[in-house]
Amino acid sequence: MKPLDLYNGTVRRYSDNNKKIILKNISNIVFKMTVISFILSFIVSCDEVLDVYPPEIEIIKPVDGATIKEGETISIEIDASDNKTITEVEISVDGNIIGNTSSSPYSVEWTVPSSLASEKYSIEKRTILAKAFDDAGNWGQDEISVNVKTPARVMDDFNNGNAYGWIEDYLAAYIIENGEYSIESIDDGFQHWAKHTFVPEGDFSFEASIKYISGNRNSPYGIGVFNTSETRTCLWIVKDGWYKISYYDNSWHDIRDWTSSSLIDTTFSNPNKLMIVKNGNSLEIYINDSATGSFSISSIGEVNRIGLYVQDDLHIHFDDIQAEGL
Repeated sequence: MKPLDLYNGTVRRYSDNNKKIILKNISNIVFKMTVISFILSFIVSCDEVLDVYPPEIEIIKPVDGATIKEGETISIEIDASDNKTITEVEISVDGNIIGNTSSSPYSVEWTVPSSLASEKYSIEKRTILAKAFDDAGNWGQDEISVNVKTPARVMDDFNNGNAYGWIEDYLAAYIIENGEYSIESIDDGFQHWAKHTFVPEGDFSFEASIKYISGNRNSPYGIGVFNTSETRTCLWIVKDGWYKISYYDNSWHDIRDWTSSSLIDTTFSNPNKLMIVKNGNSLEIYINDSATGSFSISSIGEVNRIGLYVQDDLHIHFDDIQAEGL
C-alpha cells in the first residue's frame, strides 16, 4: 500500500520514485550534520591537544622610567601566568641575558654595572626585557626602560703622573714625586691651587691624603670645592694640629674658625686624610676618618671643580684623591 498525504482535503499518494527522493534528502541532511559534528569535535580536541596561547607577562618592578644608580643591586620582579604551565622566565638588559627562573614568584637580581670614571654625572637609558615560556613552546614578553645614573667620579693616585690633567697656577712648582702630587709654593702671600673638573648632581664626597714636607708649620693647606660662581668652600689644616672651614665669595667667611684637634697627626712624615661630604644642606667634615662635625651651609652651590691648595712658603704632597657624586 502506498503512503497517503492529506493536502488541501485531498488524498495524495507518493510514487515509489518520490519516496526514494525524500529518503535521499533525509540521508544527505543526516550526513552533513554528522560531518559538522565531527569537525566541531575535532576543533575542540585540537584546542585541548595543541596549546596555541602565549603566556601573559608583566614587569612589575622596577617601574617603567625608574632611575637607578650604577653599582646598585635591584630585584627585577615579574608577574606571569598561562593557561597551562610556565616553564621559564628569562630576563635581559640591552639584549644581554642576566638571569632566568622557573619558580614563582619570578624575580632576578641585577647589579647595575659600573662605567668608566667620568668628571660629570650622566644618565643613560637601559632596556629591560622579560620573556615567559610555557610547556608548549609559546612565549610572551614585556619591556620597560630605566634610567641609569652614573655619578661624577675623579680618582687619582698619581701613579701615572698628571694623567688626569690638573690645572695649575704658575706661581708654584707642581711635580710628581714618588707617586704623589707635589705642590711647593713660594713666600708670596698667596694661595696656590691645582684644580680639576668635577660636576656632581647635588651631594658628593671629596677626600685626599695630604703630607707635610717642609715650610711654615703654621701655614694652611687642604682641599676645597668651587662652584659655577667661583665661590669656594675649603677645609684647611696646619701641621701643628689646627683646622678651619671657610668659604670665599669676594671675601672670606668662617664656617668654623681655627680649632685645635687631636685628630690631626702632627708627626713629621705622617699624612692626614681630609674629607668633605655634602649631604643636602649640611657639610660634614672628617679628619683621618673621624667626624669633626656637621655644619649648615648655603654657600657651596652648583659644584664644578675640586681643588688642592697650599698657602705661601709650603711644600705639600697630595695623594689618593677620591671625589664622587652621591
